[in-house]
Amino acid sequence: MTSGFSTFFKAVLLSAAIACTGTARAADDWELIWSEEFDRDGAPDSTVWNYETGFVRNGEAQWYQPENAYCRNGKLIIEGRDIKAEKRKNPNYKPGRNDWRNREYIDYTSASINTRGKKEWLYGRFEVRAKIPTAGGAWPAIWLLGSGQPWPSCGEIDMMEYYRIGGVPHILANACWGTDKQYAAKWNSKTVPFSRFSDKDPDWADKFHTWRMDWDEDFINLYLDDELLNAIPLSNTVNGSIGKGSNPFRNPQYLLLNLALGGNNGGKIDDNALPMKYEVDYVRVYKKKTRRPSAQAPFEGHEVTDEGAWCWFADPRALHYRNQNGTIDRSYIGYIDIHGNIKAMQYDFIGKRQDEVLVRSYFQPDDHNNPTFLVLPDERIMVFYSRHTDEPCFYYRVSREPGDITTLGEEKIIKTANNTTYPSPFILSDDPDHIYLCWRGIKWHPTIARLSLPDADDNVTVTDGPYQIVQSTGARPYAKYASDGKSRIYLTYTTGHPDNELPDWLYYNTIDINGLLLKDIAGNTLSRIADGPFKVNKSADYAKTYPLTLVDAPADRNWVWQIVPDKKGNPVIALVRISADKGSHDYYRAKWTGKKWLKTYLGNGGGHFHQTPGLEKCYSAGMAIDDADTDIVYCSMPVRGKQGLVYEIIKYTLDDAGRIVSTKQVTRDSRFNNIRPFMLPASEGSPLRLAWMHGDYYDWIVSSSHPFGYCTAINSDFEGFAPAKPALPEVTESYKFNPKKAFRLHTTIMLDSANMDSAILLQLGKLTYGIDKSTLKPYVKYGDKSYESSNRLATSDCWKEQNRGTGGQWYPPVPHKSFDLVMEYRDGVLTTRINGLVDQSIDINKH
Repeated sequence: MTSGFSTFFKAVLLSAAIACTGTARAADDWELIWSEEFDRDGAPDSTVWNYETGFVRNGEAQWYQPENAYCRNGKLIIEGRDIKAEKRKNPNYKPGRNDWRNREYIDYTSASINTRGKKEWLYGRFEVRAKIPTAGGAWPAIWLLGSGQPWPSCGEIDMMEYYRIGGVPHILANACWGTDKQYAAKWNSKTVPFSRFSDKDPDWADKFHTWRMDWDEDFINLYLDDELLNAIPLSNTVNGSIGKGSNPFRNPQYLLLNLALGGNNGGKIDDNALPMKYEVDYVRVYKKKTRRPSAQAPFEGHEVTDEGAWCWFADPRALHYRNQNGTIDRSYIGYIDIHGNIKAMQYDFIGKRQDEVLVRSYFQPDDHNNPTFLVLPDERIMVFYSRHTDEPCFYYRVSREPGDITTLGEEKIIKTANNTTYPSPFILSDDPDHIYLCWRGIKWHPTIARLSLPDADDNVTVTDGPYQIVQSTGARPYAKYASDGKSRIYLTYTTGHPDNELPDWLYYNTIDINGLLLKDIAGNTLSRIADGPFKVNKSADYAKTYPLTLVDAPADRNWVWQIVPDKKGNPVIALVRISADKGSHDYYRAKWTGKKWLKTYLGNGGGHFHQTPGLEKCYSAGMAIDDADTDIVYCSMPVRGKQGLVYEIIKYTLDDAGRIVSTKQVTRDSRFNNIRPFMLPASEGSPLRLAWMHGDYYDWIVSSSHPFGYCTAINSDFEGFAPAKPALPEVTESYKFNPKKAFRLHTTIMLDSANMDSAILLQLGKLTYGIDKSTLKPYVKYGDKSYESSNRLATSDCWKEQNRGTGGQWYPPVPHKSFDLVMEYRDGVLTTRINGLVDQSIDINKH
């Protein structure tokens, strides 16, 4: 019999658990509604627990019977026993019957207890503290089932299972539901090798541990000792036709505790370990407390632009630059809108102003075409962009003034032999006279070339390459790049596109620019890039031969979001594992410790984030690592708020051991999704650090199928600068230009037939603003010098009438019917703005 002191002591521990941190650390949010402390000696409480009897499931070796479950010293003990010596007959044995249960003798016994019909719950927090047997043949479990339909349409949640997979012990956290086929389940399963726990603590199996489930109308989150093992979105857990399309996890479930032996998963039974004991200290169930609505106001971020989007492979799509002498402190954010305008916002933290720049109008309206930025040694800003896979060249522009993209020069082209996508440029201190440009090029594979710096006319030449870096067995490896700023370019890439590859592995190499050598993470040379690509695949032989090139080799589909070096120079990677059916996306951070990749499961990002069912199902909502502190990761996660289920930005903070120590919601109660977050490199100490896309998204390209394409805005964590009141004298269209006087002109110009025929849109004395009728590009003419814009007074809205796809076509531009024009002139520099975007900056005094 349990002593009164023991019962009292356990009650004190329960109160402490609720009041303090630990397994019920969110006590402010949860209220205990039921617990089983097993504080009675003898049989479990019959008002709560039922027993299974006989040979029940999964070809298991044990005969379930009540006698093997008993309470002692405040614990439930389920005992597995070897009774072969008893020669005990199976009372249900029928000679000649072909059924695994039809065994003549009972060799092993154990117990399985459940709360069916006595205690069932819908949603809540469930905690079970237990010590599990791990010897050969042991198959302990903590699980729940629904009672309204046959399995698996009733739903099954496995808070804990332990058994061997291929002879290797694993701990599992699973759920399953029904399909269109009887007894065929759809599983969402996480399997963790037991060695992950036992390597850290050799005595792990001799200790009690806490398994926890947090279950609400959106997710089932399964934890072990406060470590999240699996997050299962209920948006995916819909039964097939047998379950009539119902969702079993939006109905009550009952609890089961059992110890199976052998069978389909338990493996060979170690008779020397019998009797074995599965001990349960308690079971506790909490419900969420009803709280007053949060006083926090909704936060969707601050709008950078109302029309803009980006992909996540052309980088840096934004950056911050602060020079040493304090004359430049600016951030640049690049994007493309659905009208084919490549644009960038420049924030000047010294001048406290922001300017949106038209980098290029009338471009292929495809979010893969966002611009990328590079700060040159002379501090000018170089902007790269290209079409998506269907044109053999890059475009670029270079700012006339250091750090100022409002002064972009004319558009230039770098011709290549192969089509291009995703420019990622670098300058490294070991070779400051060259640009190293990485992209997807030769054979749709990672490609690199060395370029000269821009000359006096902003022209560059390819001085070495291009070279294909690797050759995969997959058709399209997806690569992310970073650098140490000195001699190494970090490169991580997949076997191929996750749509086409199952499994899809993730690899890591470095490129040493001194010799252009491809190396593994230990510095071993894999190839000289100029001699041909290094060949990769996803075979066991490859993994054995090149283990130091592998980051992740799961059974799932991998996609990669970012790579960045930590303060020690070790690579840190943001990656997503996507389920075989593409319906479940799991976020991970992988960090190289110097000896191994330490991977942390952050959470489940649901399925594809966008509004078009059946399209691009591998499009996760996105991740971003803070380059200033690689233990901070931002993820776009589905969160139920005042507007329903919306993707919000969540900040995860990890410790040195890779454990999640805190989470914080950055956006909240948003009206639209917040997706594809991006941390501005080198922005530590700046008020602008994080930017993301905000809004609806239908496709990566504008077409007749999806004319709204990627119709998002760009938001950020910085409120921006208020528009400055015009400080220049305002003039009208009758003004006569005087190069010695500053002015500002704001007007609307109609592109009607009269204006187009004359080609002169505005005449300010000797200063002419006109349009080239053949190209639709505006120009400024002063005296005998003409300055043509790189941009057309037109959009790419013609793509809305075309079939979806990339084919290299330039469809006829759609001219503006009218446009808003602002001219500003001061200190010899004339700036023109078209529809609020900086188009031209002309230093008239220099010409």
